[in-house]
Amino acid sequence: MKKRLLVSGLFVLMFVIFGCATRVSDTIQEQAPDSLQEQASEVAQEQIPEVQEQKSDSLTNETIPEEVIEKESSFEDTRCSRTFSPKFSTGPYYNGPLFDAHFHVPITSDKMAERIAREHGEQGSDSTTGYPDPILGKDVTLDEILCFFDKEDVRGVIGFYIPDETQLDGSLEAARDIKEQSSNRISLFLMPARLDAARLDNIQSSYRKLFQGYGEITFYDQDFKDITPSDNTLLEIYDVAERHNLIVMMHPDLNQKKDIEKALQNNPEVDFLLHGFQIENSITDLMDRYPNVYFSIDSAVLYPMM
Repeated sequence: MKKRLLVSGLFVLMFVIFGCATRVSDTIQEQAPDSLQEQASEVAQEQIPEVQEQKSDSLTNETIPEEVIEKESSFEDTRCSRTFSPKFSTGPYYNGPLFDAHFHVPITSDKMAERIAREHGEQGSDSTTGYPDPILGKDVTLDEILCFFDKEDVRGVIGFYIPDETQLDGSLEAARDIKEQSSNRISLFLMPARLDAARLDNIQSSYRKLFQGYGEITFYDQDFKDITPSDNTLLEIYDVAERHNLIVMMHPDLNQKKDIEKALQNNPEVDFLLHGFQIENSITDLMDRYPNVYFSIDSAVLYPMM
């Protein structure tokens, strides 16, 4: 069971996702040229030999004017100025490379932000957190996000992407740009709340390899609060995931173990990635009995302990 444990969150070691969740990472590897598994291998490798570093530094200093280097450094500091410097009472603590298995990609338009806020009854905010929904290109840029990844040595992420169903083609093209500009460091999962199985199937056929999974599907609030993981609508979506070899990521609500079991039994070839304290008391039993379920330890589990 421990070999299939996933760890995520910016403050929790998540990089063991590859060594511990072979099936999940293999699925991603099949669908992306610069796969997350390859990124994991890079982390495990030794650093570039010192002689190569010296050669590279020498070449940089000789070929790039000093004023250009200074300008680029200043720009880097401006767009990515936050310094991550945790202070713990005991040590040593892990400060190596990370893999973030739970990253919500900012939404891509003002209209989309307004509609989401209106539907959730929270003007300009995400009702699960109370914080405003950031808009990509307005509140934060992709370059800034990638810069933070670099500063905190995040080698790859699973990014949950909300599509705009009113302008679906444009929204999917924006997702493609995000994936390409991130050099595949962001492996996109499509959040399917407003799309039925037929449309999801068409998307996978038209935009092959753009998404590696579906999720986050949240049952404790918002879009799926009135249904369970074994609802017929979702069982149809799981069938699409199986056809296209996609992972399904969900955040169950309390008392949904039986519904999750039905989903696992109906789709034994689909890998289900769960997280959240609502299911933590049942997850060990589920993982012992079903080889296609995984669990991600992150702040959603740690928060109730604080």
